[in-house]
Amino acid sequence: MRSAEFSPDKPMIIDLRIPDGLGRVSLSEQPKSITLQVTVDERKSSDRRPKVDVGKLGLQAWLLKGDGTIVAQFGGPFISTIGMGGGEATHVVFTFSKIPVSEIEGVVFRKEGKMYCRELLSLQKQKP
Repeated sequence: MRSAEFSPDKPMIIDLRIPDGLGRVSLSEQPKSITLQVTVDERKSSDRRPKVDVGKLGLQAWLLKGDGTIVAQFGGPFISTIGMGGGEATHVVFTFSKIPVSEIEGVVFRKEGKMYCRELLSLQKQKP
């Protein structure tokens, strides 16, 4: 896993240890928001597997602050598919209100009714 120390120039990679095929989860600071991006499918052009039905995954996400409240989320998540040389990656992106990233202490993620969480405060203090 790459360093989890946060920098506005690069996303923080979060290891949520979600079983059964979801890829990396990254937290990044945008000019007017905070985004949480989850890779749900990566494939080569020649891959014949059926595409992931994102709707059936029941994905939900929350960012937690140290005072026990959550960071407000803008609407529902959106799906982004990016083509790359010989393949594509599909991501689900959650968008939250802009707050100082140092105030975010945890991430809670739900997939198919199961909850996964990760404390970020300890990740932000780790050294590369």
